Amino acid sequence: MISNAIKYTNQGSVEFGFNFKTKTNEIQFYIKDTGIGISSENQELIFEHFYRIDNGREIIYEGAGLGLTIVKEYAKILGGKIRVESVEGKGSQFYFVLPIH
Repeated sequence: MISNAIKYTNQGSVEFGFNFKTKTNEIQFYIKDTGIGISSENQELIFEHFYRIDNGREIIYEGAGLGLTIVKEYAKILGGKIRVESVEGKGSQFYFVLPIH
């Protein structure tokens, strides 16, 4: 996920961190970027196998479209979840939450 944030952020910033959620006994990791962002229509689709956003322009970013699918499956196996908040042209914030045992 960090490599995606860097790949899709030509200028601006990428931030990574985590927070402990003591009330729910979870740890939340986050990655925030000021990159190209993701339209609301594509936000659920980006977690699908081999899905690449087609915006009608030449694809200049390499990849098979599996990275976010793999992260989603790992989070699920570990009892966690992943979500995205994004505005096209403004950047994205990805959060994955894992329970602490």
